[in-house]
Amino acid sequence: MILRRNISTSDVDVADVKDNANNANLWERLNDECRNTIRTQLLDVLRGCTEWPKNVIHKVCSLAVEIQGAMQSNEDQNIWQELINLVNEFIQTQQEKKVDAGLQIFNGLFSFIMDHLIKYKDDLARTFGATLQHQSLDIKLASLQAVSNLLSTAERKDTKAFTELIPFMTKVIIDSFNEQDEVVLEDALVEFNELAEIEPAFFKPYFNDIYQALKPVTAYTDFANANIRQQPLEFIVTLVERKPSLAQKNTELLKDILE
Repeated sequence: MILRRNISTSDVDVADVKDNANNANLWERLNDECRNTIRTQLLDVLRGCTEWPKNVIHKVCSLAVEIQGAMQSNEDQNIWQELINLVNEFIQTQQEKKVDAGLQIFNGLFSFIMDHLIKYKDDLARTFGATLQHQSLDIKLASLQAVSNLLSTAERKDTKAFTELIPFMTKVIIDSFNEQDEVVLEDALVEFNELAEIEPAFFKPYFNDIYQALKPVTAYTDFANANIRQQPLEFIVTLVERKPSLAQKNTELLKDILE
């Protein structure tokens, strides 16, 4: 945690009021040998992550992402290719913790090196197509969160390559509803609602299918968290407000919204 904060390009809670020189980003103060050693050791640590609790793995993943961010800021936009290779290796494995770690790192990297990663959008689409259909509901959610971050960060012209993922993204909601996993269900709906605000046109090709898929969630009255019922409706209303043409001539949808 301390190392991540000192390398982070955004955290500012480590200020040293006595020695301003210590406020410089730690990555800037390391020589090339130290940087290479940290990167090598961190990759080795990640390779052995399967024995750790998930929250610890996520912290190490965050550190790796912050190092890539520091490299972008302080090393003339260098790409940590070994990390990307490891992420791809993780996602191809059958070990759930490694797949999850790979998705967590991808999710973070989109905030720093989107311009680089989007060059491989077809590969990314295939990767997320597979992980969205993983047998684990938690992996499906992690994949949905990564895709959502990508779509929120990428330029609109680059999001079309991911349109075919919409049925798999929607199925995360359906599966979590059928399994009565309200935590995953709510998190998945949050991703849909946030995307509806940012990129409503993305959902247009599959709007009617999504609408039908979400109706059972809205109709269900036995959630422990009653707010879940409202989230699908909020998603639909947001899309219709942003893209009114979606509701034209759809009297069933308009009636549901009004009710």
